[in-house]
Amino acid sequence: MTRSPQDSPASAALALRLAKYAYSPAGPSTPSRSAPSPVARLPRSAQRVKQKVISDDDDDGDVYRVEEERPLKKNKKKPRPYAAPEVYEHLRPIPDHLIPDLDLVFCGINPGKKSSISGHHFMHPTNKFWRAIHLSGITPRLYSPTEDSLLPVDLNLGLTNLCDRPTSEQSELSTREMRLQVPNLTAKLSENRPKVVCFVGKKIWDVYESVVKKTAVPSYGPPAKRQNGNMKLEVVVGVEAEFDDEVIKVESRDAELAHQDVDLLESEIEETIKLEREPASNPSDIPPTPPTSSAILRRMTPVKANSPLVEDIKPILPATPQRRDRSTPGSTPRRARTVVAKPFEWHQPRSIRLPHTDEAGKITSCTYFWVTPSTSGLERTPMTDLVAIFASLHTFVGELRAGRGEEREWVDIDVQAMERSVELMRQAV
Repeated sequence: MTRSPQDSPASAALALRLAKYAYSPAGPSTPSRSAPSPVARLPRSAQRVKQKVISDDDDDGDVYRVEEERPLKKNKKKPRPYAAPEVYEHLRPIPDHLIPDLDLVFCGINPGKKSSISGHHFMHPTNKFWRAIHLSGITPRLYSPTEDSLLPVDLNLGLTNLCDRPTSEQSELSTREMRLQVPNLTAKLSENRPKVVCFVGKKIWDVYESVVKKTAVPSYGPPAKRQNGNMKLEVVVGVEAEFDDEVIKVESRDAELAHQDVDLLESEIEETIKLEREPASNPSDIPPTPPTSSAILRRMTPVKANSPLVEDIKPILPATPQRRDRSTPGSTPRRARTVVAKPFEWHQPRSIRLPHTDEAGKITSCTYFWVTPSTSGLERTPMTDLVAIFASLHTFVGELRAGRGEEREWVDIDVQAMERSVELMRQAV
């Protein structure tokens, strides 16, 4: 008897498999398949998906396409190079929001592109500045960047920048350009005399400190306790002057000398140099020619115009450190000691301050400096850390309002000496 094709085992198995796909009004319209458990997926911004085909070992022999996930490698954005002023000449500076006697002034490095177009500070939508100062308690509510002009009147807060020239990124400013703007910023602060200036970005503080620290004068305690000029200082005070293209640095440990008029000090140095350069009657008395250098460092005491002690003025020669060999013959040399840099303290004010004087020259108040990480969207500082740093700043401002927070060692900025050093820097090019 001949068996029909429909009665073969293969046909019966095929008919059984096709029956799973038959339409059923009461059942689901799609077949129920035994699929592998779904794979937990990450957001597209944090993953890179790779598809791989694998075979299932069950009876139906179906082939499934599953997704294998692996972390996405983020390429670190390279900072932009320096941009000449004509690149962004179509952008305009934004106005400062300053009035006298503010409690706190926030200082950015320069206006960004969006801030320049809109005319408001910290305007970029990814910038965390406005949220951070609200969550830290500095502002009672979340202010919008378009409300920046309300801060001086409503909250006694101010806004300014180190450089007025707008760019897309701060890396498009040169370090020299930023340093040359330090006197302009200091003049704004001296005119308005705020209690605290907060640099929103450590780069701003590094530039500002590198300029003002060269001629800063150490002092102790609040302004009312440091009016005696006979106080002896532990830190050497330096004042620079220029004569015949030679920079001479006069150093002294006397606070009274450090606070003398700069013109008088330069006249004493000039008279000393004239005495050194006078031709001697005896050729054997001619002093040896000092080494040629762009900057000659000399350590000297205050020399009066009629002082004959020229031979006591000697150039400073750098001492060559000699390393002691503590190893024994045949032993392994010791490793060089690793010097660990002191971590930056974000929750304390800087040791440098800007004193303000009255017409009689008496110090009446000071401006103190604070530093926070940059709030730019490119900066990866966690929001919780930013809020904690701004909260510490808020606490310090409250201490100054209550007459506390000044009882520590400070270094005062000498504005006139700082301006002279910047002018030398400007003329060096």
